[in-house]
Amino acid sequence: MAFARPLAAALFVGRCSALAVQDPEHDDFGRRIQRGVVGATADHDPMSLQRGQVFSNATLEDMGAVNTEHLLEAKLRLQVGDCLKNGDVSDHGHASGAANPEVFNRPWTHDMHMIQDSEEWGKKPPYDEAKADQKVKVAFLMFANDHIDNEDTWAYWLEQASAADLEFSVYVHAYGLPPRGNSTWKSPSFAPYLFQQQVRTTWCQMWEAQMLLLEKAVSDSTITHFLMVSSDSVPVKPMKYIYSELSSRPRSKFCADDYWRKPWPRAETWSVLRRGDAEFFVENKKFGHSHFRRDCEEETGWYFPLKARWGNYGQEAAVDKECIMFTNWKDGEKACKEEWSKNADKCNCPQLRSAATESTPAGFKHPVIYHKVPAAAFDELVRSSFWFARKLSDGALDSSLKDMLHENYTKQKPNVTKHRRWRIFR
Repeated sequence: MAFARPLAAALFVGRCSALAVQDPEHDDFGRRIQRGVVGATADHDPMSLQRGQVFSNATLEDMGAVNTEHLLEAKLRLQVGDCLKNGDVSDHGHASGAANPEVFNRPWTHDMHMIQDSEEWGKKPPYDEAKADQKVKVAFLMFANDHIDNEDTWAYWLEQASAADLEFSVYVHAYGLPPRGNSTWKSPSFAPYLFQQQVRTTWCQMWEAQMLLLEKAVSDSTITHFLMVSSDSVPVKPMKYIYSELSSRPRSKFCADDYWRKPWPRAETWSVLRRGDAEFFVENKKFGHSHFRRDCEEETGWYFPLKARWGNYGQEAAVDKECIMFTNWKDGEKACKEEWSKNADKCNCPQLRSAATESTPAGFKHPVIYHKVPAAAFDELVRSSFWFARKLSDGALDSSLKDMLHENYTKQKPNVTKHRRWRIFR
């Protein structure tokens, strides 16, 4: 056994170095593993709360996550390599839309059946929905490093909701702060919402942080829905509109990817849980901790477990396959997210997706990053079907554009006069 670890490490480094050669943007990937260095790369998400960032005061637990992250990254690179081959149709297809429709008809795996057939999860009856006459109240669970991008837009949005007499809660998990990080909080208007307790989060490993905030929020019996958002997103609908939608369609909502089958179907992190589903996760946390944290755990740990119960209990446990967050996984040569790439086309956003908009193309680890969103492009997002949009760098929105969040423009007539439109921008 003494030689097993060095041999495995050598094989792993060699494998990752070969992968790095295939990707010029990551030609130092193998060297960084050999040195034990974890840092930002071109494909690392700038929202660095869970992106493998190791601080000077990193714990042994943090350092132990290094190998886990790079093993996962190597695995994903192999899958993306298949995905990007011209003419190849892999399990998850290519962003061009050349996915294999037969994937939906493939037999369930042993692990998938285990979740559905388990007495501890799949066969437990659903929890009750909120009472029919209960007013919608949302807990916004936000995940950040040490600040909220475009803070003034968020602050204005919350102020408008308060002015409309809407009740809500906000919980922020900030991984960049002590004791795990060494930064200070830089968004003063969100300081009251910071949750003091922390758990370790790295790239594709934030299920525990989500559960931490969910447990706290569920303790408030007046909350009917729990909505997960990132600190690099912005709202593009008034909260009043979102409450109206949840009142008429109260189910949990996931941006699902049923093509993905490794280890089972996944969904984007940014989702909505109705109270009954949230309580079910909290009260069965031990089972979830042991069985749901697979691969990119925030993508595999929520949707499929509920989908498995949906198969047992029908409409009583159904969820909505709906993307509330605009994320552009399509515009980039290395983009490879079959189902999620469709969201780019669901938004009638020619200005946003034009060359005139300052952005970084999508890769296999991050969607398009928008660095400057002009008024016409933000107007397209506001008129889309989405509730939020990401990834917008800090300062990507001019502060004056927040005034556009007063109304729900999706239902406006298209022939709005030019004079009235410019009133919106004031």
